[in-house]
Amino acid sequence: MIVCDPNGSIFRKFHVAPGGVLKYLHPAGAIAAIQSIVRGFRHGRFEGQETQLPAAFVVNPMKIITYAYYGKHIGDVRAPATLSKELNSALS
Repeated sequence: MIVCDPNGSIFRKFHVAPGGVLKYLHPAGAIAAIQSIVRGFRHGRFEGQETQLPAAFVVNPMKIITYAYYGKHIGDVRAPATLSKELNSALS
């Protein structure tokens, strides 16, 4: 399950800090933004904290975190294949 958190309550609960301007303007994030624009995506309405760093967690059925990743900059997002592998492992 993917959970969006526009009010930041989950980010706070899992101690996912927002980044500063340098982490927000990181070259990898800028490249990802340009690639998205070229593909026809546009930034929608601003929600939550724009400088929020990404994070990913996999929680097994017993509510135990089996995988946690805290992004180091705005473009540091785990690949879907990585998350799928971790999710499958947690459910095994």
